[in-house]
Amino acid sequence: MKQTMVRASLVMVLMAGVYAVAAQQAQKGPTPIKVAEGVWFQQHGDIGKPTWLGSNVAWIEFSDYVAVIDTSFPLGAEEAIRNIKATTNNKPIRYAFITHYHGDHAFGNGAFAREGTTIVAHENARKEYLARNVEPYLKPAEKDPVYAKYKPVPPTLSFTDKFILDDGNRRAEVYYFGQAHTTGCIFVFLPKEKMVFTGDSCVNGPFNYMGDSDTASW
Repeated sequence: MKQTMVRASLVMVLMAGVYAVAAQQAQKGPTPIKVAEGVWFQQHGDIGKPTWLGSNVAWIEFSDYVAVIDTSFPLGAEEAIRNIKATTNNKPIRYAFITHYHGDHAFGNGAFAREGTTIVAHENARKEYLARNVEPYLKPAEKDPVYAKYKPVPPTLSFTDKFILDDGNRRAEVYYFGQAHTTGCIFVFLPKEKMVFTGDSCVNGPFNYMGDSDTASW
């Protein structure tokens, strides 16, 4: 009986330690992961991660600027901007590519726009944002102080099939192949690093929302 109580006490102490570490990490915010030289990834909204931050955010460092992939929710955008500045020596964030219009990938646009960032998306994603995102953004902004700091900002630069960034040292190729998870899904490919960023068109598990999709085209 005494041994059982001791074991139970040890388990409780260990669990308390785990929760304390998790709480400390949550207070610090997400830690950026370096996936290649000058390429970073910040994980949000996955198992054990705070979903209120929104989608994952990635960023690519060019010679004189930074390009971002997805802007998350406003709080996630603020966290990402802090980490982007810290990992790139405060280089200006010139572009933010929105992989599709859904709010968890695009409601952070206002935070990036305030940094002088040009928001880029496929033309369909821009249309969808204007048609479907403004009112859903303004509702939480009535109560959420982080939302209230920014306005809903649609993509200001759009393209149809392909968009290239190349500074002579690093190249990013942005492609549209047709309707997938939404009508405006894009893919960001880094040929030198052999990496591709897929947004929600390819995810780690059976979690895709099918409401805006075309499975045949996908």
